[in-house]
Amino acid sequence: MLTPLSAIFPAGAAAARSERADKGERSEKALASRFGGKAVSLAELWSLGLPVPPGYVIDARFFDKHIRETLPKGHDPESLIQREGTEKGMDRAARARDRLLTEPLPEELRRAIDGLFAAFVDRAPWGFSVRSSATCEDARGSSLAGLATTALGACSPEAVCEGVRSVWASLYLPRTLAYLHRWGIRDVKMAVLLMPMVEARAAGVLFTEPPSGREGDRWERGERVIDATFGIGAPVVDGAGRVDTFRLSREGKLLEQVIADKSHKLVVRNEKLELAPIEDEQARSPSLSDGALGALSALATRVAEEVGPALDLEFAVTGAEDQE
Repeated sequence: MLTPLSAIFPAGAAAARSERADKGERSEKALASRFGGKAVSLAELWSLGLPVPPGYVIDARFFDKHIRETLPKGHDPESLIQREGTEKGMDRAARARDRLLTEPLPEELRRAIDGLFAAFVDRAPWGFSVRSSATCEDARGSSLAGLATTALGACSPEAVCEGVRSVWASLYLPRTLAYLHRWGIRDVKMAVLLMPMVEARAAGVLFTEPPSGREGDRWERGERVIDATFGIGAPVVDGAGRVDTFRLSREGKLLEQVIADKSHKLVVRNEKLELAPIEDEQARSPSLSDGALGALSALATRVAEEVGPALDLEFAVTGAEDQE
């Protein structure tokens, strides 16, 4: 019911590399058809010994079974992608979303989520994140980032179940259907990734190479850029908050830093997300220490060697600054 990331490539790094080398894209697509592209990518990083938190995937086949048993005929994603932009299509998509948001999850899935919480009761004080892992995300250039729903700080089994329903229903949002239609994607299902939240002192996104549009006078190929802030990294990913920017050489030397005046940080308090004020003396200080920057630089080098040169990685830094 819940597949651990560690079970996707169970024999570890050697198996992951062999699987990729022997079967190439066919293997990747087969795995993504069950677990979605995001979960498969994280499983590969885990198999290589990189610091990935534990994660558990609700198989996309379970989503497919649930919508076939719950929704009327003609309300499957493929049908509604084909009808994208039409009055009938929009009406059916709205009804499908409402049904998925209100229909209880199957009992066996709820029991599995209860068991997951019992296993992490003392290890996840910030609860769980509930994220999409769409089966189309193995396609080159295709991603539902910013389109599908994400739930953060789900601190009870009920909150996780609500998050799962929201992620499933977000496949039927107008923006998601329009994106899939524009890319010519018809066969898509939604796996869901559950991960215990990291108690982040700081978090952000590490770019191992300049992304499209950012290479030029201030950022040369081979350099790394890190965007970060205090607390949970969602404001960095969403572009919704002021963030610090650090530019590093390939060898890890700090070339430039731009420190923002950060007024708030996103944390989990009393089992819910909260924007907490940052004290004035901390607001203008770097969110990442020299030690954290060094560790992230080393991580970028290893990922580039093991996986590929141009990636963006979400990260979190835990503990006090002298213990991170």
